[in-house]
Amino acid sequence: MSEGKSSGSATWKFGAHNWGESSPTVVDGTVYIGSGSGLYAIDAETGEQKWRTQIAGGVETSPAVLNQVAYIGSENGTVYAIDVKDGEELWSNSVSDQIRSSPSVLDETVYIGDSDGYLRALDIDSGGEQWAVKTGRDVKSSPVIVDNMLYVGSNDGGLYAINIDEGRKQWKFETGRSVTSSPTVSNGLLFVGSWDSNLYAVNAKTGSEEWSAKLAGPSHSSPTVVDRTVFASGYNKLSAYDVNSGAEKWTHKASGQIRSSPTVAGDTLYVGSSDSQIYAIDTGTGNTDWRYRVTGKVLTSPIVVNGTLYVASESKDLHALDTGHSKSSRDTRVLLAALGHHSVRTATDPAKVYRTIKRHLEAIGTDQDLSESKENEEIEEDEVMTDAEIMNCPNCSTDLSSFDSPKYCPKCAHQLPDYGD
Repeated sequence: MSEGKSSGSATWKFGAHNWGESSPTVVDGTVYIGSGSGLYAIDAETGEQKWRTQIAGGVETSPAVLNQVAYIGSENGTVYAIDVKDGEELWSNSVSDQIRSSPSVLDETVYIGDSDGYLRALDIDSGGEQWAVKTGRDVKSSPVIVDNMLYVGSNDGGLYAINIDEGRKQWKFETGRSVTSSPTVSNGLLFVGSWDSNLYAVNAKTGSEEWSAKLAGPSHSSPTVVDRTVFASGYNKLSAYDVNSGAEKWTHKASGQIRSSPTVAGDTLYVGSSDSQIYAIDTGTGNTDWRYRVTGKVLTSPIVVNGTLYVASESKDLHALDTGHSKSSRDTRVLLAALGHHSVRTATDPAKVYRTIKRHLEAIGTDQDLSESKENEEIEEDEVMTDAEIMNCPNCSTDLSSFDSPKYCPKCAHQLPDYGD
């Protein structure tokens, strides 16, 4: 059931045993999501199951998919690499008693937190441990990586910056309580929510606080940034803040607790709530465009690909909803691959990320399948902009001179002016 001025409608739903809190990842026309019985691969267009890999203990984390391999952590403390073609296990490594941190994959390494309080770096081909950094308590926050620095929260109340080249702690920022929220990064600032009911903006290089904003309650979901606005929730209220000052722009109140992390596609924010509803909210005003009621609490984080929203409800169904447009998630949470991602997040070099984003945007509005994009292709010399066309992102000042008429900044996802072809 939906209501509002531009209602979403169901495209399909897929039922399985206990989806839990795993959020979907959508890559090359397939939805990957964990459940109490393992990892599923589901056709994104039809909702038909492609395969299921049973994993002992089940999966509460969100998969990371790169180069035809899905990486996932399980409730029994094991990290798995799964071949996405057939669901066959490539390797596994038992590192802890439990894993509630979703993995992040960069170059040749899988990064993941565990219940022993470690942030571990594992070899992408074998699963062998490269290094481990100890925090004060268990790590449920999912790591994000920007400029060879990994950022992650811990239940010891700390936000950590770790140099991934050396496996060395760079700095630690103390909050008042546990940090299960996954951080996000934009314009040199790191944003994270804490159980102390605050949203923090922290200098990504120094670890010093730039500003903080009071939330309506403890933060369980992860913030995200689009167009100089950071969106974050506490208890049943989601608010929009100016990224530079922390000034509140608007607040949206749901009927239940918001543990779902928001995503933004076009000018609409999507988020779930424990009131069993999915909300579509105007990013400029905070007004509800529409809402869709499902069976079961919505604790997972939605993602939008080519106008279809994918989200799971607790213990019931994975839903595919028509949003009424053809856009895809463009916020920093999704682009940095925290709690699910889509095909845009398939390369590590900013130039490669931009080429993937451009092909993705070109595919929107056409019948082209995203699987046709050559996601790791280098930029050709004749595609590089001339000196006269050199420009910087107005949001984060990233040099865009190597990119061919970008529509979105590859670093902060800010929508750019139309500079022509």
